Amino acid sequence: MPREGTLLTALSRFLYERFGVNVPADRWPLNDLEEHLKLRFSVVDGKDRELAAGRDIAILEKGFVDQEESRAFAKARKTWERNDLSVWDFGDLPEQIPLRDGGTHAPPAFPGLTADETGVGIRLFRSANEAQLSHRKGVRALLALRFREEVKHLRKTVAPGGDLKIWAAAFGG
Repeated sequence: MPREGTLLTALSRFLYERFGVNVPADRWPLNDLEEHLKLRFSVVDGKDRELAAGRDIAILEKGFVDQEESRAFAKARKTWERNDLSVWDFGDLPEQIPLRDGGTHAPPAFPGLTADETGVGIRLFRSANEAQLSHRKGVRALLALRFREEVKHLRKTVAPGGDLKIWAAAFGG
């Protein structure tokens, strides 16, 4: 019997082929099964020692995947993150960085510039949206550092006057 699809699909196919009874996979009452009839999943290490076991595979996967992701993320942080930037001397930042720890693949990390009280730096983020928001602020802060004198001069000389000053204030300027 070919091993394709979910267990319930395979069970339905077997019943149909063997006995001619058609039981759709979505008709199996999984929630009504007694606990001892549900599959038990076990996570083992390389020496076949059981690390964790349970009936809910999602909980087991989440616990172990999070650990692997954290290790891979920490390793990437050591490679990519920098502090105290004052010039753009690091080339283009990739949109994402694939994470690997051993043979495990984790979701990618997203680099971006960040600005805070201590200065401008490169950080890795777990989501692209978070990286983009921080990166905009980081670029703005890095440009303000680089062109500090020019910005100061522009603020003095290009100040709007009269009604334009009131209108500019309404838009944050």
